[in-house]
Amino acid sequence: MAIVQESQRAHGKYGNPTSAHESLGVLIEELDELREAIHDNSGTRTYAEAVQVSSVAYRLALTIESRDLSFFHRSGFVRPE
Repeated sequence: MAIVQESQRAHGKYGNPTSAHESLGVLIEELDELREAIHDNSGTRTYAEAVQVSSVAYRLALTIESRDLSFFHRSGFVRPE
């Protein structure tokens, strides 16, 4: 699946997200690019940007799921249960 492949590529290039705030910034940037692709009526770009948005959200969810205490601390989250 393209989302998993993109997530693996991004992880290899950037590693895990350092905080939820970093992920939010990347997600906003990718959402803006998705909006532009949709407004340009470009199916190919819309698909690519949707994969990017999904990948960022997926990587964020995986990092939270891992219960990485340093990520939780940098994000201002309480300790994982």
